[in-house]
Amino acid sequence: MHCTKEKGTRDTSMPGYYFTDFENVTEKQYQHWLSGVSEERVKIATAYRYRKDAMLSVAAYLLLEYALKCEGNAKDNPPVFYRNEHGKPYLSPLLAQGSGPFFSLSHTDGIAACYLAENEVGIDVEQTITSGSELVPTICSPEEQIFFEQSGFSDASLTRFWVLKESCLKSIGAGLSIDPRHLDFSRYRDETIFSATLLSKEFSFHLCPLLPGTLAAVCVQGMPENIQWTRLDASELQLPITASQPVCRPSR
Repeated sequence: MHCTKEKGTRDTSMPGYYFTDFENVTEKQYQHWLSGVSEERVKIATAYRYRKDAMLSVAAYLLLEYALKCEGNAKDNPPVFYRNEHGKPYLSPLLAQGSGPFFSLSHTDGIAACYLAENEVGIDVEQTITSGSELVPTICSPEEQIFFEQSGFSDASLTRFWVLKESCLKSIGAGLSIDPRHLDFSRYRDETIFSATLLSKEFSFHLCPLLPGTLAAVCVQGMPENIQWTRLDASELQLPITASQPVCRPSR
């Protein structure tokens, strides 16, 4: 599946960035990262029990800084978040009243990701769920449960359903106040790019295995021009964030 792009290429896709190069992040660089993010992000990161999880949280935030500079939308440095009643972060106090750009962050073991979009967006990146059959009644719609009954359970299918649901809920900005069982993806069990009407809203979805054993889902309200991912390494995710022009698309 071709959903990542090489550095130096230019297109009209919406920008997504991800980072996996944690083994080359020194303790000195990580401490420097902490000095360059918002106080809120430091509190979120240091609340994690394990350093690797804190590093993932900080890396996702720095990817947002990078994306904003690529797009010419860096207003606050570091970016300041404004949250709706369910905790979804925005870059403007106007929240969802048509004031973009919109963004979403996600991280799981070994990978942090950020996506920037012109419309409401949600992303989720997950490791393949293992031995998750007991989760089916909790997160799957009746139609999805029938699919497993007829086709047999698979961790890959459950992971697919979950990242689609999570990305959609993050796009809506209502969190788990909406029961994930109310979102049904049984009709889209094979597609990697598709549009769907859910909860009376139009969404576009894009699935991509950014790393072996992981799956990323992007959910954008409306139809984006295209979706592409670019991977950054430790030498590029340095402070101060200086988005290198060969990687970035031209500012709009």
